[in-house]
Amino acid sequence: MKKLQFMQSGYFILLTSFFVVFLFAVFNIFTIKRFNQRIEEIYKNSLNYSSNYWADQFYVANRELTSLINKNDNTDYNLICDSEDAAVIAERSSDLQRDLTNLSILNDNQIVYFVFIPDKDIMLSSISYLDYFQEEENEELKRYILNTQVNNSAEWKDIRLGDNYYFLHLYERKGGFGGCYISCENVLRDIMPQDQESNVYLLNMDGSVFYEPNVAIEYKNSFVFSRAIRMINKKICIEIPHVNFVSSGSYLFIIIIIAIIASVLLICIALFYQQQSVFRPLTKLKNAMEEFSGGNTEVRLKDRTSNHEITVLYNTFNHMAEQIINLKIDVYKTSLEKEKIYNQFLRVQIQPHFIPTY
Repeated sequence: MKKLQFMQSGYFILLTSFFVVFLFAVFNIFTIKRFNQRIEEIYKNSLNYSSNYWADQFYVANRELTSLINKNDNTDYNLICDSEDAAVIAERSSDLQRDLTNLSILNDNQIVYFVFIPDKDIMLSSISYLDYFQEEENEELKRYILNTQVNNSAEWKDIRLGDNYYFLHLYERKGGFGGCYISCENVLRDIMPQDQESNVYLLNMDGSVFYEPNVAIEYKNSFVFSRAIRMINKKICIEIPHVNFVSSGSYLFIIIIIAIIASVLLICIALFYQQQSVFRPLTKLKNAMEEFSGGNTEVRLKDRTSNHEITVLYNTFNHMAEQIINLKIDVYKTSLEKEKIYNQFLRVQIQPHFIPTY
């Protein structure tokens, strides 16, 4: 009986534990899925922010460039184009150089503004100091401008100067050119943290790679997110390996193993507790009842357990034992009383035969 109860309790605890493990696993699968979705939303939101930010930067650059060159005939640019006075040209060139530099500073030096007037051999740039490589790029830029048809639209062109790639916008007026360019490297620089493993590209609208800042890392499994940038007909693309996300399979396996170990420990603890608080006290009660029925009426259960029901059983047994003893005493007393009455009755019947006669 004891063994059967023990096994039934063990099975119940085992089934309960596995049910808890199953619920725990399902909950973790759902949690990991939601966590991955949240990470994906964060990446997408970051990409959307970068795309919108650079679209605004290209739009602002167009507007500022147009305002600088085509505002009215009294701008420094127009006065330089119209004047033949070397002193006026020098003074206005200095003022225009300052304006170009201020525009670039306002845009965190991410946009380079320049003015090129070929017939006066003037090339002004918001970069105040040019190193050797930048001088080479400036010469390439001049050659490109002289060989390009400028239509004064809002269009941005792709251009390579030296080893660098840029987006270039040109505006022609009075035989001169105003323009600005933005480095592709700047566009991609702050999209992903430096310590985050990923590939970042600029794609053409057909999906082909236009620019990648570094040699791409090949990933076996990855997520790819892309977002178009208005004004330049390019897309920012991020490729992120699966390892940057929480892997449901590996983590779930670990979680299930931990849960199974925890369940086994729980079962052992529960069985030990049942053994100490239920089965052992019940065994004592059974032994006490057998001993009492065998004639030892002095046996009592004095142990106090943490199990209230067992304590009630102990008290009930003790009370029952006291009642049985008291009942026996009462029966014995009644028997003695009956015997005494019977003896007196016999004495009364016998006594007349021994009365003396006179």
